Amino acid sequence: MTMTAGNHSLDYVNELCATTPIGPCPDWCTLPTGHGWDSVDHDGTLWSGHQGPQFGFLSCGGQEKSDAVGTVALEAIADDLTDLDADDLRDLARDALAAAEWLEANQ
Repeated sequence: MTMTAGNHSLDYVNELCATTPIGPCPDWCTLPTGHGWDSVDHDGTLWSGHQGPQFGFLSCGGQEKSDAVGTVALEAIADDLTDLDADDLRDLARDALAAAEWLEANQ
């Protein structure tokens, strides 16, 4: 996996990732087991994304940070929502409800 280094040297990021423990993936994560940290922000906090289910235009999952290992902040991310017709909007409404229910059930 390619690391995002931001303002940090790649050596620093690799060392940080190698020495910072990460919790196990949530049961719903569809990424390979043990996928590890995938980015680091300006203050050295590591981030790991966990991919959950897809509901039409919406992808659900979460982010875990090295300063809160084992806690995954759940989210839904929308794909391209341009040029939607009436049927697309109905599908989006149905998918949004399903995504919201998944988020609530997995908090």
